[in-house]
Amino acid sequence: GAVVLEPGCGAGHFVGTAPESVRMVGVEIEPISAKIAHYLYPSQQIRNHGFERNFAPENTFTGAIGNVPFGKFAPVDPIHNADGLSIHNHFIAKSLALTAPGGYVAVVTSMFTSDARRAEERAAIVAKGDLIGAVRLPTGAFDRQAGTDVVTDVLVFRRRDDGATPTEDTLEWAQPAVQVEPIDAKTGEAAHTWINPYFKKYPQRVLGTLTVGGGMYAGSSLRVAPTTTK
Repeated sequence: GAVVLEPGCGAGHFVGTAPESVRMVGVEIEPISAKIAHYLYPSQQIRNHGFERNFAPENTFTGAIGNVPFGKFAPVDPIHNADGLSIHNHFIAKSLALTAPGGYVAVVTSMFTSDARRAEERAAIVAKGDLIGAVRLPTGAFDRQAGTDVVTDVLVFRRRDDGATPTEDTLEWAQPAVQVEPIDAKTGEAAHTWINPYFKKYPQRVLGTLTVGGGMYAGSSLRVAPTTTK
């Protein structure tokens, strides 16, 4: 049967929703969360250590799914992070490396994975996988669960066969961010900010209206106002 990885599994949110036929392997560095996941799902494998540990060879898993942690620091992983990727991008790139060709990797990650103006880390991510699709969620989509109003994306990749040519959408997503001029929520005037060219090409995959407003980590940042229906 399928063996699916959940990097940074916490208390096992995705582990707990897996079909009975799927064997899950959750990796969680925080010991209390790892113990909770172990007691909630004793039939699944929960590993209490950092994701940077060399715990499985490449091509081990059928697929991977997870809500990756956000941070600017680079985990020390000589095998899978020689380029010094920030932790959220390291989780994605390593999950792809550990997934067998043809397998899918679905992650929830902050918009900074896609929108960073420099493209080197995205290039490292797509070195082994193709972007199948991306959806940008409204600001505050995870406010209740995680207490964060950072804009988040759902990204789905497929592990590429060695030597295969990347898809057009993959190459588009891996390009540097481009400038857009959404309306500033406070002033009502156009503001300059940056977004991944994939979302400029597919604006319908942004689930709301782009605006600019106060952010958690900067004075102002890109926001997504949810579309309201009457």
